Amino acid sequence: MRKRVALLLALLLALAWSSALGAQSTQLVRDLAERPVATVEDGLRMALLLTRGVGATEPFEEVAAKLRGSGLIRDRWLENPEKRLRKGQLAYIIVMACGIKGGLTMRLTGVSERYALRECIFLQLLERGSTGNYVSGLELLGSIGRAEKYLEEHRRTSQ
Repeated sequence: MRKRVALLLALLLALAWSSALGAQSTQLVRDLAERPVATVEDGLRMALLLTRGVGATEPFEEVAAKLRGSGLIRDRWLENPEKRLRKGQLAYIIVMACGIKGGLTMRLTGVSERYALRECIFLQLLERGSTGNYVSGLELLGSIGRAEKYLEEHRRTSQ
């Protein structure tokens, strides 16, 4: 029952998220919704989709080329894209993509996975957990959807 509800929520999220997702990207959303654990490649594709509106169907080499040196990710993550995506990595991506400044510690020490996760939990962009927890495909979709909403709200207020 929970799996059906989660799948339904993911499909509704995909429909609501159509501003960033094209028709070709819906297959990626369906695949992610069913994955028990997302990969780093999935996270990077979603990061590119969040920031540029592209990347879901491109070859991974193109995704990597667009993200390399962008500051959104750590370049070492590109070495093993088939590894499991950790919550700390996802939090880092979201903080960098959304331009979240964070609290005093993050402003003084810079963005780390630990403090990025704390900030994302505080802003309700991610569920509670530790930086080493793996992210499910459904959690990845939900978090990126909330991050897109956060970006839209903060673009409106800054204009």
